[in-house]
Amino acid sequence: MNNNKKGISPLIATILVIGITVVTAVLITTWLRGTTGGLQCSQECQIYGSSNCQYASADLELSYNEGNAVVINSGSKEFTATVIWLNEAGESLEVDGELSLGAFDSNEDASDDTGGSAAKVKAIVGLYPTLTGTCEGTDCPYVECWESEELVI
Repeated sequence: MNNNKKGISPLIATILVIGITVVTAVLITTWLRGTTGGLQCSQECQIYGSSNCQYASADLELSYNEGNAVVINSGSKEFTATVIWLNEAGESLEVDGELSLGAFDSNEDASDDTGGSAAKVKAIVGLYPTLTGTCEGTDCPYVECWESEELVI
């Protein structure tokens, strides 16, 4: 009988098995860490946004004063407001966007420059949660708080 066995030694086989196992474990860990980190930030985003919306319910009040829209935030959180001037059909004539509206604050910087053709004014206020820590900079478009009011002028 010829005992010429060809193959790899048990030592090399063991090293290969351990190496493949370690590489697989590292890949799975990296993938799971990325997935769970994203889920954690999504959950934090939803919880933080929901609590802000709850306390900030804009209590939006809209009035018209000598060609200016007056937006009043009687809620306890800072908002960003957009004022839209509308014609009688409800179509947009002009947009005055991104008015900062602090807690318990008012803003009347949106002036009617439509040449008197505006029949209504609509204010839309939104709150965007600002995350901190490891989730800072995470985009959370699904937890914006919105409220709007329309006023015939």
